[in-house]
Amino acid sequence: MRKFLSLIIAVAVAAIAFIAYKGLTSSQKESADVQPKQYVVEMELLSQAYPTVARAAVETNADVYRCRMGRMGCENIAFEIMGDDKLRITYESEQPEMVKTLLEPNGILVMYHTISLQDLMPYVEAIDEMLREVYRISFNDLFDTTYSQGCVVGAVSRSNMQLIDDYLKRDEIRSMLPEDLFLAWSYKPEKWAEDKYLLYALRWGEEGVILGSPDIKNTTANANSDGAYVEVELSEDGAQRFTAATAAAIGNQLAIVVDGKVVSAPSVASIIEGGVFWVTGDFSVQGAEMLSAILDASPVAVPMGIVAEK
Repeated sequence: MRKFLSLIIAVAVAAIAFIAYKGLTSSQKESADVQPKQYVVEMELLSQAYPTVARAAVETNADVYRCRMGRMGCENIAFEIMGDDKLRITYESEQPEMVKTLLEPNGILVMYHTISLQDLMPYVEAIDEMLREVYRISFNDLFDTTYSQGCVVGAVSRSNMQLIDDYLKRDEIRSMLPEDLFLAWSYKPEKWAEDKYLLYALRWGEEGVILGSPDIKNTTANANSDGAYVEVELSEDGAQRFTAATAAAIGNQLAIVVDGKVVSAPSVASIIEGGVFWVTGDFSVQGAEMLSAILDASPVAVPMGIVAEK
């Protein structure tokens, strides 16, 4: 009986081992079968330039794209300049949509001082009065003011953003706003604001701009219990200006803007030294990695757009 039981146990162990082995080899085979596919993207300058200038810009852009794509795991990347204003990129990747997201941004980061809604209120009230008299609408008709706080002017659904932009471009409205005011949308809708976009009031000019892409020394994507973020290390000069800016902005917000969109606008509680800050924005881990790759590669020389994909 003991021999019989021992035989059964031995057979069972052998069967389990065989199943595990088959599963392992099958998994290995499936892994080996999943090979990155080759893709082709063609890009073109978005604005005309002299041929010699255009070609130099495209060559510079190729270096920027190579850096971005390499950081995100693309392989066998090859570039071909076509004419003076087009670029063909051949690469291998398992995530072509990710690569498209890497190529489209210009990658220009700027940090601004902000203007509080409290300081803007006299201008807002004057514009509201003019809107009522001339256009028969009010400020509250255009914005959801539930989220108007700090440097946030208001929240708007995506469908109304163009309408707001059109009003802000009108001379009679623009002339009523401070000359150093720069209005910028959030880069994505905010979950805590009913998935609406926020309009931020930033300070333009020498008194408003704190630092930019040339001040970036290095970036790293990280994550903690609060989510993913990008850690930005500044050059020595950039670090000094950042420390001075935080000293002047205690109790207020600083806005981190990428390609004209506000990624985050943290409040400053104390002086920040060391030349390092975090960019947060409800990122996924991959989203933080892509933003890090884009910022680390430096901005493109001249904006380009995707015109063909294969």
